[in-house]
Amino acid sequence: GFGFWEIFSCFGDICRQHGTAFLINRRFDSGVNAAYGIAMQVSVQTSALSQALLGALSPAVTSSAGAGNQERAISLGLKSSKFSAFLVALFAVPLIIEMDEVLRLWLVTPPEWTAAICRAILIALICHKLGWGNHMLVMASGNIAVLECCLAITSLLTLPLIWVLIQCGTGVPGIGYAFIASYSMLSVLRAFFSWRIVGLSPLRWLKRAVLPVSLVVLLMFVSGLAISRSMPASFARVVSTSFVCLIVALVSGWLLLFSASDHQRMLGVIGKSLNGLMRR
Repeated sequence: GFGFWEIFSCFGDICRQHGTAFLINRRFDSGVNAAYGIAMQVSVQTSALSQALLGALSPAVTSSAGAGNQERAISLGLKSSKFSAFLVALFAVPLIIEMDEVLRLWLVTPPEWTAAICRAILIALICHKLGWGNHMLVMASGNIAVLECCLAITSLLTLPLIWVLIQCGTGVPGIGYAFIASYSMLSVLRAFFSWRIVGLSPLRWLKRAVLPVSLVVLLMFVSGLAISRSMPASFARVVSTSFVCLIVALVSGWLLLFSASDHQRMLGVIGKSLNGLMRR
């Protein structure tokens, strides 16, 4: 049933996470395993706000699909992919730029390779969130067996991919490469099955979610990197980089991610909030 396939997919995720730690212990020293543990903790904290958004939108997607309003369900699914990836990028991009300094301020002497693994997993996380709205659409349809099976197998295949990359001489960075490839493939699979089951065109997904988020992330990265390169390493630089990334994200997100109807709704909410404050 539905629950079995969800558990099966979760099993693949758990095996990937703990299997990676096992492979690291077999091939590298404990410092690399500590770096991997820190990277996973950073990814969990970074995706917290995104998970809250997905939890709020999931019932709306399910109810729209159940009521037969497929176009509204697809629209909500695209927004879920777009805004969940955007919320992750709000935190991930400044961290990717300033990871070395953040880890120095946090841990003083972080384990070697921590910054590299953290950066790779944060990039993988953004790729992962881009397909999550597609996943919600397939779940709303109820036809999840084949998708969940493919997702579990892809997660498990991360382990041999890590091993092959390490054997080919990539070293510790091979772990990050494997996670980026695996998470990207998960999003591609979700896009494929949402097309076959729900009818969401992959081109529409690329145009409405992947491309605009990629542009926002690129603008954030370029502007944040410019600030980072112009200042000496310090807490002030981390704050400055994060502030610039936030401003660029809000402006570019407003222009590239929000539709005209979204603008009207948000301006209406802001107007009502301001009127309420003025009455007080």
